[in-house]
Amino acid sequence: MAVKPNMLPGLTYVFQLSTSPRKGPGTTAYHSVGLVVGSIIDQPGRPRDFLAKIYEYEMDKKAVPWIMSSFIRNWRPRANRVQHLQYVTTTSMTKKAIGKAGNRWAKTRKDYENTDNNCRAYVQNLIAKIQAHNYQQIRTHANQQAQSRQDQQFQASSDQQTISLWHAANIPNPQIQAAPTPQHEATAHQQNQHNQRVPQKRQAHQIQQIPNYSKSEANVATTPNFDHAIAVRPGMVPGLRYAFTLKWPLNPELEGDKKAFTEKLGFSHIALVVGSVVEENGRPKDFIATLYDFIEKIPHPKTPAAGNIHSGVKADSKADSGGQEWVTEANCRRWNYRHDDDRMLEFVTETTMTHNEIHQAGKEWAKDRKAFSVAANNCVAYVEHLLPLVKAAAPSGAGSGKTTS
Repeated sequence: MAVKPNMLPGLTYVFQLSTSPRKGPGTTAYHSVGLVVGSIIDQPGRPRDFLAKIYEYEMDKKAVPWIMSSFIRNWRPRANRVQHLQYVTTTSMTKKAIGKAGNRWAKTRKDYENTDNNCRAYVQNLIAKIQAHNYQQIRTHANQQAQSRQDQQFQASSDQQTISLWHAANIPNPQIQAAPTPQHEATAHQQNQHNQRVPQKRQAHQIQQIPNYSKSEANVATTPNFDHAIAVRPGMVPGLRYAFTLKWPLNPELEGDKKAFTEKLGFSHIALVVGSVVEENGRPKDFIATLYDFIEKIPHPKTPAAGNIHSGVKADSKADSGGQEWVTEANCRRWNYRHDDDRMLEFVTETTMTHNEIHQAGKEWAKDRKAFSVAANNCVAYVEHLLPLVKAAAPSGAGSGKTTS
């Protein structure tokens, strides 16, 4: 498939499907959204195929009265409609479990609503359930690997003690036995050296098998994002989600209340960074993350594309030639994180909160805060609102701290 090349048989792939109304192949406006879950089938004597189910939320016209309900059908592309597939993830969650999750969501939502009770909300709920399942599987696998390493290290230590006791018990006693010959002494010395090397080699081999993300290996390519994040939070596991705060240095160009406020804080701007370590064959190790912040937005009335600024950049508040003033507004942003040596990254916690959940929580907070305020309605208040939510979603046993870089 062109949407997701190099799919492998035996894995389950998840796609989001947008479908146009029945207006012919030229239609491009999408009116319904579904979730397609399936696998590649590659068997001798049969064409290579992608067998999938589609999960949809639509009106059940067989019910009296009509109600909204979830449906599961075999999926096939429709020639009379424009269908757009977007790859989401792979999962070990079964199709039956996905269907049950959809039915539970739809059970208490009988009436259609444009905002919350519609096909898009249904698909977003299923994607969140699948991602939560994947995260739990990754977490369980990581715990099992950690326990296995501890067991191996304990076994190696026990082997060393056993070999030492055995060797001590077999040392010849000159008061009871006859003095050994030189040949016997050489053989015993060689055996003793071998017994000491066995557990050392075993321990060395086990240590080599443990993946180490505490620093970038000299022979493995890494990105600046990865190097910076791993220095702040050593031991990050690929697939798990980690939250940081990112602080901008003081800006000497700020004036008035902004200057006094940022000098009191010790930084000019703060944001929340949430991401995961990504390690794929043929690509450098990377830390792919999203940055969430709250900024002062100043659009010029005659130049809508004047752009955004935050507290780390000086604003030009002069009137234009027509006498119109700039209008100060506020805006919460969601954008890709890129490492900058001038900014300080500080680890907060591991979290299971998804990027969509974080963004929606930020938008809800900012919905009634259109005016930027240095004293209260600012980037600090925005991040302080999100941090408790991110920490509350930390998995049990996850570490947190204030390591900085």
